[in-house]
Amino acid sequence: MNQDYIISVITPFYRGNKYIEQLFCVINKNYQKLRETFSNAKIELIIVNDSPEVEIEQPTTKVEFEYKVIKHKKNSGIHQARVTGLSYCTGDYVLFLDQDDVLKDNAIVSQMRTIIKNKADLVICNAYMEKADGSFYALYSKKTDFNRINDKQFYLKSHNVIKSPGQCLIKTSCIPEEWTQYIMRTNGSDDLFLWILLFEKSYQFVINNEILYTHKYTGENLSESEVKMGTSSLEIVDFLEQIDYVRKSDIKNLKKSRQFRLELSHSSLDKKIKLILKNFDLMCYL
Repeated sequence: MNQDYIISVITPFYRGNKYIEQLFCVINKNYQKLRETFSNAKIELIIVNDSPEVEIEQPTTKVEFEYKVIKHKKNSGIHQARVTGLSYCTGDYVLFLDQDDVLKDNAIVSQMRTIIKNKADLVICNAYMEKADGSFYALYSKKTDFNRINDKQFYLKSHNVIKSPGQCLIKTSCIPEEWTQYIMRTNGSDDLFLWILLFEKSYQFVINNEILYTHKYTGENLSESEVKMGTSSLEIVDFLEQIDYVRKSDIKNLKKSRQFRLELSHSSLDKKIKLILKNFDLMCYL
């Protein structure tokens, strides 16, 4: 195929020089595979340095694709870094890839084939999840797992089904302007904010069953993470209330779910029971 597609890979950088060599190797291998199928396609890597006190080291590997480094004047968080990268991209499709993400060599070409074949706006691949002992498991292994990817209410009432935006290839033209205007202060849920907006605009999500992405184990405390994600999710509520095409019922469901989970995480046993009874409809759904 001779289509001259451009894929923009946007990577927020935060004190991540130990990942630079791996990042460039991942993109190099994906670029080589991509050109075997789409001979005129290009990849541009846009690294946004969100730790301006640290200079990004040059990779030792030979770089076969175009890349640019954008430097923030001050630390602004991962959402702003992604939005900054988006403002510099020229691609037809965008991949938000974190600095420590790992992709299979054929990840981008597989995602491109799927999104083009299905005439979709967003493609989500399966992923390996690394555990503390170094073993891995598939993120989506049951039919219900795959069904939830296209279930907006599950994102609102339960949790973000997509572990990382690194699983997703998105048509650049589909990214809502509101996502670039309302910037999250607390890291963690800017991708959930994006998925909700895409659902509200009725864009087509398609699933690539192939396991192409690996989520590395970070050792993050799960209870602390739960609180952070809940707090970050509630920021989304404030933004959604200012966007006229978002359904009020969806905002209500998101707010109720995240407030419930936050209260539950730091309540005594007696209060937990009262909260569960008060939110019995939500518990039944979960």
